[in-house]
Amino acid sequence: MKTNSLSKWISLKIYQYELTFGLYMLEPWEKIIINTVFVLFFGFFLCRGITLIPDFTSYLLEKGRYYVSMDSM
Repeated sequence: MKTNSLSKWISLKIYQYELTFGLYMLEPWEKIIINTVFVLFFGFFLCRGITLIPDFTSYLLEKGRYYVSMDSM
């Protein structure tokens, strides 16, 4: 019973994704290409974000300390 509702929910989300981005009117091989490009870009930005966050956080903390204490960096 739960498997059926889970599969319905997943198929609903896939349907909403295809409608939102207009993929419902593409051929299956075109959907594969578009989704592959999307996953690659998303993976690139995710990896870049993970490597950038520690540097950016330390930069913001240094700026915050400067503005609070008014000392030179």
